[in-house]
Amino acid sequence: MKLRSPALWEGVDYTATMTDISYLLIIFLVLCSAFAAALGLRLRLPDKGSEPLRLTPDEVVSVVLAADGSAVVDGAAAADRASAIARAVSAKPAAVVILEVAGGLTYHVVLEVLAEVKDAGAERFSLKSALRAPGSRGGEEP
Repeated sequence: MKLRSPALWEGVDYTATMTDISYLLIIFLVLCSAFAAALGLRLRLPDKGSEPLRLTPDEVVSVVLAADGSAVVDGAAAADRASAIARAVSAKPAAVVILEVAGGLTYHVVLEVLAEVKDAGAERFSLKSALRAPGSRGGEEP
């Protein structure tokens, strides 16, 4: 006695279903990338031939990050970095936040501070790093 397998769906074309799924996937990825682009920071770089910007001390909020992660905000050591940045930015709302980063600091800490600057409401900031002699390693003095 020979057993028969159940009849398969012969003649069914699955390409229409796969096309629908691929279109939905493409739409999903396009929409997600559009929303993800709106979450970052806007960078406006100066033109090549433009004059350097001259600022007075009352137009600047200075944030200095040491290699151990400690911060100095406007010349005062900050125990709570985020609240110190928020206070300094609220005191000078149109100021430029200048972030000076030590050579041995990890990238993760710099990103945390950039998020704190953004959360404080600063619209303008500048990154400053210590200059090193050619061939020197990070964290060493030239």
